Amino acid sequence: MEYESALTAFFNLDTIADVEEYGSGHIHQTFLVSLKDNHLKYILQKLNTFIFTDVAALQTNIEKVTDHIEKNTNDKGRGIRVVKSLKSSSFHVDELGNYWRVFNFVAGSRTFDTIESTDLARQGGHALGKFLSELQGFPVEELHVVLPDFHNLDKRFRQFNDAVEADLFYRRKDIEEEIACAQRYYQKFKRFLASAHTETIPVRVTHNDPKFNNILFDDQHKSICLIDLDTVMPGYLYYDFGDAIRTGGASAAEDEEDVSRMFIKLELFKAYAEGFLSETQGILTKAELSTLALAPQLMTFIIGLRFLTDYLNGDIYYKTHMTKHNLQRWLAQKALMMDMEAKEQTMREIINEIITTNHIKNEE
Repeated sequence: MEYESALTAFFNLDTIADVEEYGSGHIHQTFLVSLKDNHLKYILQKLNTFIFTDVAALQTNIEKVTDHIEKNTNDKGRGIRVVKSLKSSSFHVDELGNYWRVFNFVAGSRTFDTIESTDLARQGGHALGKFLSELQGFPVEELHVVLPDFHNLDKRFRQFNDAVEADLFYRRKDIEEEIACAQRYYQKFKRFLASAHTETIPVRVTHNDPKFNNILFDDQHKSICLIDLDTVMPGYLYYDFGDAIRTGGASAAEDEEDVSRMFIKLELFKAYAEGFLSETQGILTKAELSTLALAPQLMTFIIGLRFLTDYLNGDIYYKTHMTKHNLQRWLAQKALMMDMEAKEQTMREIINEIITTNHIKNEE
């Protein structure tokens, strides 16, 4: 088995009861390791070093952030932690040059691919808000930028334009309408960010991939913590809140083929925002609060644009499972973004109502 070298690096083989493939992640290869005597379980991962080229920096980020959270939470021992190898390293390199790591498995936990109720949405908001709140005092400058300009609008649009101009797979002729749409919305969001940043928006420790199935829940459907911390690095609040709503508040899957079924569920948006703002009371600036209604639109556009760019480039980044899969992902995200735009004023009113009703104060 390819993981045998990694197992010997982290465990005494005599203590292992079972190893099985685990989860549905698209980046790393993941296994669940069960031990014999104490029934403990661990997550073993073979890392994708094509995407994450500096594993030492990646693991340092995760260790620093999880250590800080452990010291600043009331729920000691419930979160994820890096498990060191028998040689006290946070990762192992096997004889083939593959990188491996291990995390503890949080007993009794589960994830949800979709939000099944407003209560679950509110718990999701609590999880993201708590994550940001617990890292409020963390020295963000200590984190490595493992994926430079990951959510940078201008960078993603430049990459898109490069793909349009190159047209390596002769796909441009069939999507001229989509290209024009992307160009229009880029201008809108460029103006939004320019306006938002006229006031100081602090650089924070952000998760950068807070989709709903990156939250662990207990058997009572109470949120425990965020997982998949590979993309934790310096960023802006609107990255996390926007992407959380993009994935958690949508009515259909990210690649929904019938785009008429794709829209924002305002009841989920409101519940998520309530949970989020209850945990971030007093730590957000006025400028940050002002971005919350439009942030889901922005992040839906950025992620959708990346899908469309990958389609033009021949589907080299995202895994695809059907013909024109990345184009379909863009179309679904565009439908979601346009529905958010139609409901933009309502979303602003919802945020303002939560702030007013709960007497939420911004950071002075």
